[in-house]
Amino acid sequence: MITFDELTRLEPRLMDVLNSVRAARPIGKIERRRFNYEHQWNDFRGWIEELVGWHRDPPDPVLSSSEAWHVAFARLEEEFYRK
Repeated sequence: MITFDELTRLEPRLMDVLNSVRAARPIGKIERRRFNYEHQWNDFRGWIEELVGWHRDPPDPVLSSSEAWHVAFARLEEEFYRK
C-alpha cells in the first residue's frame, strides 16, 4: 500500500493542500461551531482530485490510481476534521 509520504514525493503539491487544510481548521470552540466544514472541505476535495485519482491530468500510473486518491483523501480529511 502506498503512503501519503510516498505520494507527496511523487506529487509535492499535496503538501500545499495539507498546509492549506491545516491553516483552514478552526481554532477555538466558538469558531468550530460557526465553521462550515462541508463547504470548506468541498473546496479541498476538488483540489485533491486534480492531483490524485482518476481525474488527474496528466495521468500517472501511481497518482492516477484509486488507491492514491483514497490514501490522500483519508489523510487530508483526517487532518481537516482533527480538533
